[in-house]
Amino acid sequence: MIDFLEILADRVRLKGFPKYRGDLDTKDDLHGEYSYYTVFDNHEIMFNIAPLIPSTKANGQCIERKGLVGNAFVCIVFQEAGAIFSPDFISGKVTQIYITVQPTIYNEQIYYKVK
Repeated sequence: MIDFLEILADRVRLKGFPKYRGDLDTKDDLHGEYSYYTVFDNHEIMFNIAPLIPSTKANGQCIERKGLVGNAFVCIVFQEAGAIFSPDFISGKVTQIYITVQPTIYNEQIYYKVK
């Protein structure tokens, strides 16, 4: 997953990050220490990477992580090869586009299948 992220964007330290933050905390590391940021066609993009957001539990649920991921308009789902995805797995009602990405190896090189 990290290799794929590094194709899309640059890893940035969240604390003190001065640009678009995409609802991530840039003062107290509440949403983790790092994320991925890029500028595409004059639009700033901050990726909310679920595995990088701390999984502190409140009432038995990862509220911060679910809130950030579930309220994204676009969700990129990185999966192991051959895995099946259903949007029913995500409880948010805001997401309008799901993009699934699966790594595949061909001639000893990694490629990404995008749906």
